[in-house]
Amino acid sequence: PRSTLMRSSAAQMCIRDSYEAELTYKAGADYCTVLGVTDTLTIKGCLDAAKKYGKKVFVDMICVKDIEGRVEEIEEAGVDCIGVHTGVDLQAAGVTPMDDLKRIKAASKHSQISVAGGINVNTVDEYKAVGADVVIVGGGINHADDPVAAAKAIYEKVHA
Repeated sequence: PRSTLMRSSAAQMCIRDSYEAELTYKAGADYCTVLGVTDTLTIKGCLDAAKKYGKKVFVDMICVKDIEGRVEEIEEAGVDCIGVHTGVDLQAAGVTPMDDLKRIKAASKHSQISVAGGINVNTVDEYKAVGADVVIVGGGINHADDPVAAAKAIYEKVHA
């Protein structure tokens, strides 16, 4: 995986309307995230805003039911960055993003794939092995006994 987002400014927003994407770029974000469950027209609007500012859009696939079909639709619309995301409530029930990552990797023809949701120093290698292009770690650092050591260890594993 590349550490692209570690060196860039990303806006994690629940975008439902494309005008919000333009606001994130005007505020200085290099990336914004739009929900994959929104309509394709909104995703196209976000892509237009990204193009206008020379930025990127990740489509967050959280709660998308027909993963393979949606990947095909959004890639046809011009998407080239897709985010696999398992929310905290599902994580608490034992769900990880691994199965969705595998499905999206198999369905994608050309997109950069990020993964988020419960990843930590003990699991990051598994996501790297499956082919995640970007690994996003939040709680695996924030909730670690030593967040600095956890971040360094994850960084080293990602770049090994």
